Amino acid sequence: QALLFDTEHPLGLQLMDEIAAEEERRQIAAFVTSARTELQAGHLDAAERIVSEALQIAPQAAEILQLRETIETTKDMLRRARARFSEGSFEGAIRAVGELLAIDPGNANALDLQTRAQEAIEAREKRAERDAAAQAVVAEARALFDQGDKDSAIAKLEGFTPPHDLVSGFLASLRGEQVAEALPDVVTPAPA
Repeated sequence: QALLFDTEHPLGLQLMDEIAAEEERRQIAAFVTSARTELQAGHLDAAERIVSEALQIAPQAAEILQLRETIETTKDMLRRARARFSEGSFEGAIRAVGELLAIDPGNANALDLQTRAQEAIEAREKRAERDAAAQAVVAEARALFDQGDKDSAIAKLEGFTPPHDLVSGFLASLRGEQVAEALPDVVTPAPA
């Protein structure tokens, strides 16, 4: 009301400045809260849009500038982790994700990638164990077959579960050898 009578009233101008500053602080706080929520949910693009809007209102706001830097760092770390994952370096992906989670423990994208990388490592380990078991049973079957215990060699391969290409291939080979050995030698007449 003082400004209605005197547009240059010092206390009135000061109060208007304080009101405007407080409104800006509230807007910045709302933007920061919203952007952090999106960031934690793994919605980097949404967080980035919110930060862009906030920078239009308050381009020098330290909290907003820091949040923009956090988003960029998060994107870079996530990009690096995804690259490691797609290269098949699942351990490298987990390390890169670990760095990101140290900064942003609730990042949904990082947590998802960490889970997928761990599952891929476990699947690779199971596959390696399975391959080693298949190689061992093939070696045992070969030894039995070479010792003349052809039926035991074939039975050992047939009992290997679940099926494995190496075992199936070797089993077919041994069966073929067994059939070839069982066939009588065909004598071809000498040319006249």
